[in-house]
Amino acid sequence: MIGTLRYWVNALNASGHIYEVVDRNVVVNVKNVTYIDVITRHALFYAAGVKPKKCTMSHYLCEAFVNKHPGIPKNII
Repeated sequence: MIGTLRYWVNALNASGHIYEVVDRNVVVNVKNVTYIDVITRHALFYAAGVKPKKCTMSHYLCEAFVNKHPGIPKNII
């Protein structure tokens, strides 16, 4: 596949999905994020009958993601 990561994120978002870059080479589907661990900067994905998964987020993009999506549960007091 030819194209930058930003190009493909924009293409997916234009087709109706909601993807966001959370690290240099990590993109998440915002609908699938169920919890954000702000201390370790992980986006966690929980689903029934499936092993929980997580991915790392950069410090700056984690803060921006948390501010942009306040409805996703997080461990901030």
